[in-house]
Amino acid sequence: MANYMGTTASNGAVIKKGKEKELQAYLDKWTFLGEGDLKTEIRGNELAVYGYDDFDPYPIVTKEQAEANPDLEEGEADYDSCGDPEGFLTGLVPFLEVQGKDKDANLIVIQTAGAEKCRFPLGACEFVLRPDGNIEYNGFKMSHA
Repeated sequence: MANYMGTTASNGAVIKKGKEKELQAYLDKWTFLGEGDLKTEIRGNELAVYGYDDFDPYPIVTKEQAEANPDLEEGEADYDSCGDPEGFLTGLVPFLEVQGKDKDANLIVIQTAGAEKCRFPLGACEFVLRPDGNIEYNGFKMSHA
């Protein structure tokens, strides 16, 4: 049986001056559940999202959520829910500087590409977080005809 192989990378999203610690606190509230090693990393004044898996962030369960639902464990992801890339990206708005101009202006661009090992289809997705908080999704799925 083939295994899914995915890769994710982002542009060097610029962090607003003095927002690094707040951004790190925000990032600590999220995790990635795939079998790869997808990471978020603050490098000086830039945020990088990268690794060998799909971009599929999950919020980490808070103490309040765990107390309200015995099936959830504080500090772990809610394994029964779906990933929330939109929620993750929207939460980045207060921390990132605008890059580019006019219709190309963005806060961060994250791209994922992958496929079942040695098989079609190949899939790819691009998430573009715009300065107004809107998220643009671009992608394709290529199959062998």
